[in-house]
Amino acid sequence: MKVIMATNLYPPYARGGSERVARLSAEAWVRAGHQVVVLTAAPFSGAPSLLPKRVVESGLVVYRWFPLNLYFYAEAATKPVALRLVWTFFDVFNIHSYLIARWVLHKEQPDLVVSHNLKGLGYTLARACARGSWRYIHVLHDVQLAYPTGVLYPATSARELSRWSVRIYMAVNRWLFRRVLAVVAPSKFLLDFYRSLNFFPQAETRRLLNPVAAQPNVSVPHSGINIVFFELELHKGLDVLLEVWQSVTDQDVMFHLAGGGSQTHYAAEHVQGEARVRMFGRLSAEENEALWSTADIVVAPSLCLENSPTVIAEALARGVYVIASNVGGVPELAALSRSVRLIPPGDVAALAQALQDTISTVRNGVRPAVVALPNPDEYIQALSR
Repeated sequence: MKVIMATNLYPPYARGGSERVARLSAEAWVRAGHQVVVLTAAPFSGAPSLLPKRVVESGLVVYRWFPLNLYFYAEAATKPVALRLVWTFFDVFNIHSYLIARWVLHKEQPDLVVSHNLKGLGYTLARACARGSWRYIHVLHDVQLAYPTGVLYPATSARELSRWSVRIYMAVNRWLFRRVLAVVAPSKFLLDFYRSLNFFPQAETRRLLNPVAAQPNVSVPHSGINIVFFELELHKGLDVLLEVWQSVTDQDVMFHLAGGGSQTHYAAEHVQGEARVRMFGRLSAEENEALWSTADIVVAPSLCLENSPTVIAEALARGVYVIASNVGGVPELAALSRSVRLIPPGDVAALAQALQDTISTVRNGVRPAVVALPNPDEYIQALSR
């Protein structure tokens, strides 16, 4: 079978959970003996980058091009709001990417097309993918089709979604994605969210948990207690956690800030001189595994509506305690294990108490059971059915 997968970012430019799911899926299809073609965006590097460059990497074919726009999607965090608004307009109506995608699709003639996040690659790709005779599945990862930034807060989401500019944005995206006949998401929350906004009226929808890379259940013996926080962004609850950290006085507790993000310098200023804090940028696969092997507690105190955070799934699959905000699809993951403690988003006191209680549990030598989640091979088998 030949599979074409469209995703906005792919290694070496991948950074978040949705890109990780896309990469794990592509690699699993290759292992299963299928032909895999990836369509993805690349930074601008002169006029030639506007044309698709075909390369073979790790047993699969990758087409990369710069979707004609003001800047590369991965650079968005550094751009002013006004520029991002103009960029979003061109991204939604990216005819350049549409034409390239149609050309690649007709050249490669796939049996199955799977699209992940398309923001930054162009939402017109959904139209291109749905026009052919091949089977097409769109995988949802966040609320970006309804809200441009993808960051919605529980208390203000209804008001934000009712703004006239957002209603126009949604109407256009409903039209662009209306021919999609199969939609998959890792949480019922996200499927219900889009259904409530009249997206995908003709589509068959299905909940399918995101895959977790198969890893040996190895916890390296270590002294002290290690707390890990990924993705240095304010909407991920960075401010709340930094405030709570000041109340943790146990000298055997280490705080690890990992994964980079737009607030890296902000976080560095707040923990400057703190001997019990370690900061990491973007981690390689080896560095990521080394960090997980000594992790005791993962904290995910998001303030925004989350879908199915990869970091929580990774923690469950490795037998690591989780403290997370009770938002979006997080409770669906929490239901899989008693080792997840949910707190109200933004509640400093609740987070502080949960952290102290979990530290005490870890200190008593109790480690949570590993939760069996789909590995990439199981995921593609379920996705292809």
